[in-house]
This record gives sequence, C-alpha cells and structure tokens, in this order.
Amino acid sequence: MLKKTSAVLALSLLSGFTSALEIEVGATLPAVKVTDGGEMVVVKDSVEYQSWSSDTGAGKVRLINAIAGRGEASEMTTPVMSSLTDAGLPAEQFQTVTLINKDDAMFGTGGFVQSASEENKLKSPEATIILDEEGTVHEAWDLQSKSGAIIVVGKDNKVLYVKEGAMSEADAKEVMTTIKANI
Repeated sequence: MLKKTSAVLALSLLSGFTSALEIEVGATLPAVKVTDGGEMVVVKDSVEYQSWSSDTGAGKVRLINAIAGRGEASEMTTPVMSSLTDAGLPAEQFQTVTLINKDDAMFGTGGFVQSASEENKLKSPEATIILDEEGTVHEAWDLQSKSGAIIVVGKDNKVLYVKEGAMSEADAKEVMTTIKANI
C-alpha cells in the first residue's frame, strides 16, 4: 500500500511540474475572454477598460506578447518586441497585442503594474494593451507563471508560432519571417 501511495504521490507531483501548453502551431488559438480588466481604451485623457476576447483582431496577422506583470517577464520577450519597432509593418494587416497578467505580479506591485500600463497606453493610444486582472488568459492557455510568451496568429486565427520563456535574436528573426510571410 505504501508503494502504491508513493507512486501516486510521485506522479501527481511530476504532473505539477510539466506545462501542457494549450496553444499549438497550426491549431486555432483557443478562445478566451477577459472581462476583469480587459482592453485599455483612451477616453479623453484617461484610460477605461472594455472586455477583450482572443478573436479580437481576426483578419489581421497578430503578435501576442503575453507577459506576467513583472519586469523580468517583459525582458524575456524584448528581442522579439525590439525587432518590431523598426519593421514598418502595415497597421491594416498587422497588430501587436500586449497581454499583461496582473494576477502574476509580485506581491504588492499590482497597482504599479496597472498604473505603468495605463501610462504606456496614454503615451501610445494606438497600442493594444490588455490588462488581465485575474490571469484568465494565462490559465486558459496554460502559460508559465513569472514568464513571457510570444504567439503569432494568422488572419484565420490559426497559430503560426508560439514560444514561452526567454527569446533570442534567432527567435526574433523567425518571428519576423513568419509575420512577413503571412501578411
């Protein structure tokens, strides 16, 4: 009995350490909706929120920068995000979505994460920034905590590229090649 209990315990512990990412290249991006927080919209000189769903922007190639609400997660995706800055991609065919998991902010920093995100939105009103208060998207897509992910989605809402964790210059080149081939 002790061996059986130990085996069950070991398997349950191991399953907790593996991530079964719910996003696969070639598959449709899993549907999810953010209603707690949501998409930031500039109204006059302030930021308001509206619900956002993962199919918003279908018909364009989209890059989703899904990050935990902490600096090190944002740094993980910097090589890819930096490569977009000078790419000159056409706005009518391409959209960047920054999805911030406020629920995965360091203890006591959630308010700072929100205010910094709102400040960025006010500086760049054309940017698509989603504040996920409860971590709904990260849970639905089974994204790693304290991390970042880059997801490229085609016009038909099919996943073209996905990677979690630290990005390299090679990853940035692959992402740019994928985007340009599908615009």
